[in-house]
Amino acid sequence: MKEGESVQAVYPSGRFTTVSQIHETVMAALGLPSEAVDCFSIWLSSKHLQLQLKSYHLPCKLFKKWKDLLSQYTNTAYDDICQDEPILTFQRNTFFPLKEERKMIDPKKKSENEKAIDLLYNEAVFNVTKTRYPLEETDYHELAGIQAATFAVEHPGEGLTSGNLHPYLQTFYPPHLLEPPTGGQKSLLKLFRQRSVEHSLAEEKLRGHFEKVASKRLSAHNLKILYLQYCWSKPFYGSVMFHGQIERPFKAVHILTYSDKRVTVALNPHCLHILDSKSPPGIMLYLTYDQLSWEFEEAPEDGEDFYSSLWLEFDSVLELEDREEKVTKRVQVFSPQAPMMDAMITRCVGDIVKTEEELKQMRKAQGYDEVLPECSITTHKPGESPRTQRQGRNYKEDKMRCTTFNDKGEIIGDGGFTLTRPFKRRTPRSGSNATPGDPALPQEGHALQPLETRERSSTKDSFSSTDM
Repeated sequence: MKEGESVQAVYPSGRFTTVSQIHETVMAALGLPSEAVDCFSIWLSSKHLQLQLKSYHLPCKLFKKWKDLLSQYTNTAYDDICQDEPILTFQRNTFFPLKEERKMIDPKKKSENEKAIDLLYNEAVFNVTKTRYPLEETDYHELAGIQAATFAVEHPGEGLTSGNLHPYLQTFYPPHLLEPPTGGQKSLLKLFRQRSVEHSLAEEKLRGHFEKVASKRLSAHNLKILYLQYCWSKPFYGSVMFHGQIERPFKAVHILTYSDKRVTVALNPHCLHILDSKSPPGIMLYLTYDQLSWEFEEAPEDGEDFYSSLWLEFDSVLELEDREEKVTKRVQVFSPQAPMMDAMITRCVGDIVKTEEELKQMRKAQGYDEVLPECSITTHKPGESPRTQRQGRNYKEDKMRCTTFNDKGEIIGDGGFTLTRPFKRRTPRSGSNATPGDPALPQEGHALQPLETRERSSTKDSFSSTDM
């Protein structure tokens, strides 16, 4: 568990113990209700890699293969691979529907779901304070206020008050909000003074939010729900993080120092984010699955320095002098974890299609039209173009090297790639119950068809994973 709690057990089956057996033991030890059985999964984790395991996996077998998995799916140095030791963790199931998680805050089932809320809260706090989520500074202050109020209620003996927040700043805030800005040469005395200023600013902000939340006099359980509800409002909540790299826009002045840009691809059942490598991460691209097409490409066989890649294609707007033109852009993400990203997107899109089919059948059985009537939803302010809105929300398409196509499929912005026309969108097969990496998943052009037909091979391991 993220809060450091552990469960010990002895299994007669020894090294043949399955994940299902371990999951059942942990559920019983923590007193979790049967309704929460799908909310949490067993993960095999280290600081270099996290793997969400399936019920039939044998953890002991995976322990022995760990070094091979690190070599296959990460860029970890050899010395670090030799020293890395994974542990089994009990965490949120990345495929657990958010609508089902929301049901767990039902006041009528408080006693049953209190421990599950505790686990979800602790995991959310971990993701926030470790800057895994691309939050704004105001978000950190809001969440720190709720966390501080929760701590004060749960640990009254600690004497946490609005006038005694300074010793707890590192508990409630990620490091970047407590450190002075980097850059330039500064003396140790100046750095110390700037750090004191940053701590004072954070403490002042925290005091205001802490007093506001504490005045509501909520129980610790309700404060944790308040924290989760804040996180639920973010589209990246519950995302699995994959590490990769993309090409930067080409500039002649940087020809001698040109290098790829490291990024994080965040995936959850609803959408995809590409995040930069800063702390905290910034959003470069945000797409729901109905806004993108994708294609997986195996790494070339001639050489160890080449990675597999994931092609992403999406609609955008090109600003011209006298008008805006709708275009299609394509970006390539290079990563040893590309097979996992491909498998997870396939699973998520398959689940969405399955849900839509079930809705159609339900409406048909009730005598309604199978398809819901179309509606128009405006997601930007009047007078503000979608392009301007995206810029305001920290979307950085221009920071990625993309190939741009017009509506005729002609290249109008050369990003340096070899493909010469957009992928054709294709709906994945519906009703897929396969999990990432299963051979049952569609193995060719599940959403895109590139210019050349490529042979696709199944992913080698059945994991849902994240490189930390």
